Amino acid sequence: MDIAKTTDRIGITGLYMFPLFAWIGPAMAYLGLTLMLIALLLNIRTIWPTIRRDPMFILAVISIPWMIYWGWHAAQEFPQTTATQIDETRSWIFMWLFLLVAWWLKGDLRRIQIVLVLAFVSLMISLLIDIDWQHLDRFLNRRLNGFRVQVILLGLFISIAMIGLLLFVRQCWGNSSQKGLYYLRIALWLVSMSFLLEIFILSQSRGVWLAAALVFPPILLLQFKKWLISGDKTFVKYLFIMIALALVATIALVSFNKDQLLDRLTWENATLEIVVNEGIDQAPLTSSVQRLRLYGSALKRWSERPWVGWGPGTSRYLIDHGMSQAQRKINHPHFHNAYLEILVRFGLLGFIGFGLMVWLIIRSVLKPYAKGDIPTETLYFLAGSMAILAIWSLTDFFVMSTSGRFFWTLLAGIAYTFAPHCRKAHTQM
Repeated sequence: MDIAKTTDRIGITGLYMFPLFAWIGPAMAYLGLTLMLIALLLNIRTIWPTIRRDPMFILAVISIPWMIYWGWHAAQEFPQTTATQIDETRSWIFMWLFLLVAWWLKGDLRRIQIVLVLAFVSLMISLLIDIDWQHLDRFLNRRLNGFRVQVILLGLFISIAMIGLLLFVRQCWGNSSQKGLYYLRIALWLVSMSFLLEIFILSQSRGVWLAAALVFPPILLLQFKKWLISGDKTFVKYLFIMIALALVATIALVSFNKDQLLDRLTWENATLEIVVNEGIDQAPLTSSVQRLRLYGSALKRWSERPWVGWGPGTSRYLIDHGMSQAQRKINHPHFHNAYLEILVRFGLLGFIGFGLMVWLIIRSVLKPYAKGDIPTETLYFLAGSMAILAIWSLTDFFVMSTSGRFFWTLLAGIAYTFAPHCRKAHTQM
């Protein structure tokens, strides 16, 4: 038996299982990650010379013991948070599992394409299962709930799915020489985009709406310019037709949901005027005011321990013991800002460490793109997705959510796969 081929099959099986079940069966997604880890360990003698020189691997080897130590330290200081420290330290360590996805993708654009398709299928199945089809009228006239994914996170996932469908439209439509199949795929693409746009609107997540408004236009304009100079007249002709149809669909959906959109965008205007003119203490406790209070509390807590923070699982404890119920109305599990969370939990040193992680991910994409190893669509998709996540993270926090960690593992794994496998991404999407 060829051990190398066997471990490769195990690793690839896990790689494809993970995105396929990420949104519909977490247990199977965890199994996929486990298979990738087992296959990597079985082949550790062969791959060790490669990964030991990888700067991201070195950073992970430093960061994971650091997290464990400060989790233990926080549990000693606040014994009542011991269970939370263990659980949330584990969640932070999970953030490094994107290295498994990066390894098994091996910088292969064909594998990346398959993983993205499987993740999209998983998300769509999850949405279709969770919709209350018997009471569709009620579903369309209120903010989403009842989904297995938190609605704010769902808006994030939908925005990434939409930018993927828009940027990879050429791959979605296929070959125009097969007219019947070509038209069918275009129709499915249009239906999928309309469906996702409706869910995107119903999510009523202002943070995601802002991120999409800032990221979609420049990314799509850059890609559209690329398409215009591609020389494929048939594709460009159909693209113009689809843009017109997409605009009609967008206008129709926005008109259908205009009351919800206006209510969501304007209902706190009066409150924000009070905050500006009279101060936050005089404002009613709306969601935005609660967030502002949480941000102030987070900055105060960080200033008390600026270098190493309070520990990986201490945010809820700090909120409960630092803010009265009258200041926050409900119990918040975190500070609703990923950047402040890192500063409060890990201090400035931890923030620098996470910043270095992000920089290594960005560099791993830019270097091979400059050499012509990554298609423009892939670069724009990764850049757009990371930008949306960065803006969204100003108003929320994904690390403590299983689906959020799965999302990060996929996105960061795809972005970083070009770094540890220094070879040309030979299969074109």
